[in-house]
Amino acid sequence: MKKILGDTRLMLKCCVMYYENEMGQNEIAQKLGISRPTVSKLLKEAKERGYLRIEIVGPQEQNCYKLERELEEKFGLKEAIVVEDKHDDIFQKEELGAEVAKYLYRIIQEGDIIGVSMGTTLKMIPQYAKVKRFNKIEFIPLVGGIGEADMTTHSNQLVVELSKGMGGKFKLLHGPAIVSNENIINILRQDKNIKDVFKAMDKMNIAVVGIGSPIDENSNVIKNGYFNSKDIETFKERKAAGDICLNVYDIDGNIQNYEYNKCVFGMNIEKLRDVDKVVGIACGIEKLNAVIGAINGNYVNVLAVSYSLAKALLDYQL
Repeated sequence: MKKILGDTRLMLKCCVMYYENEMGQNEIAQKLGISRPTVSKLLKEAKERGYLRIEIVGPQEQNCYKLERELEEKFGLKEAIVVEDKHDDIFQKEELGAEVAKYLYRIIQEGDIIGVSMGTTLKMIPQYAKVKRFNKIEFIPLVGGIGEADMTTHSNQLVVELSKGMGGKFKLLHGPAIVSNENIINILRQDKNIKDVFKAMDKMNIAVVGIGSPIDENSNVIKNGYFNSKDIETFKERKAAGDICLNVYDIDGNIQNYEYNKCVFGMNIEKLRDVDKVVGIACGIEKLNAVIGAINGNYVNVLAVSYSLAKALLDYQL
């Protein structure tokens, strides 16, 4: 409870929803996954801190909370998290990682199964998730990743780190992220331990996924060799918009047009449509089409994005 009451971002979000959007405390509690008394205490604490006068006053990022509400309304999201733009890419990803860690602490309950994808922004989350608060949760990887460059971004590594920090158990998906053909995947999936991971994917109720761009040559998935030059040309020809768990999709969220997806050793992202909360993380306006495609495909229902990307999403004509 003390952690929640000390969360300035959550406090100011409650203020915007209560005073500017005129939402009731019960409605706010349901929306944010906290109790009504907690909402009341957050509003009271905001007054005591001097964040409330005639209008809501807070740190520099106060405009982010209005953008969050607008994103939630425009795209029908369960929640949006917007952080201020930073000049340094690493600092930007660290701030997103910190806010996603807070969000996870707020929504996770004992018994939850949390799926985790891969990426440079997701690898920032564990450093802000160092309080062991859970015993009966489980983290599972959503894509393989043995042997590729920068293991700190691998799904397997992230579930280990999150479990160490937050508590609970983890499973590992032993195998490369990309294989040469579907037959290899079929063989790998005969292994009992691997079967257990895929069964857990069917039961997971929370997922945290990075939203990537398979045609941006500065993308880390390209730098790390997951996509080669021939793949990129094919993606461009077939108007690819984004990728989640290395599953490539177009602006409408369709994955069927990309043979590459059949060689990904991991979850088919269409399963994300059945997951209660899917947090999609992205920063930079170059990810605009990738995020739009993820929303159109119903792959994410919670967004954690940078300020400039949030503005671009709100300007986007549906």
